[in-house]
Amino acid sequence: MTSARMIGSGFLRTAVNLYFDPAVLERDITKLRDAGYHVVRADVTGWLSVADVHRDLSQMFDFPEYYGHNWDAFNDCFGEYGCPAEASGLVTVLTHFDAFVVRFPDDAHTLLDIYALRQRDALIGGNHLICLVQSDDPRLTLKPVGAVVPQCNRAEWLNRHRGL
Repeated sequence: MTSARMIGSGFLRTAVNLYFDPAVLERDITKLRDAGYHVVRADVTGWLSVADVHRDLSQMFDFPEYYGHNWDAFNDCFGEYGCPAEASGLVTVLTHFDAFVVRFPDDAHTLLDIYALRQRDALIGGNHLICLVQSDDPRLTLKPVGAVVPQCNRAEWLNRHRGL
């Protein structure tokens, strides 16, 4: 299990790892899945309302029936659900995230900010929460989450690797 944790630790420099190229994202997902991480995914182009967001989050993380479908409820439930005990950690993959940022910039930031908070809590308990966010816009920049600016993954951190 130590090697699995070592693989995952490379993704914990920041709460959110940004991706542009879907192939690079899939490579990293495969690496994490092979290391025993539980992966949940959402294509956020279907998030046309905040109600859609909470419906999908509730399903992705297997929240209890009493989940309140708001950000406070997400904050309360997120750290407690969604990851099988035998997994090395939990990987959340959000694809086409730029579509969500355009529609609901404040909610997009709130989601990632809560993720950052819960990631720190998980690390204190020895658990890994990893967030991989893919954007179709290579220029997407996000406000700091958890007081840290989300960074591009190691393979695409140079602008030229994102076609810029």
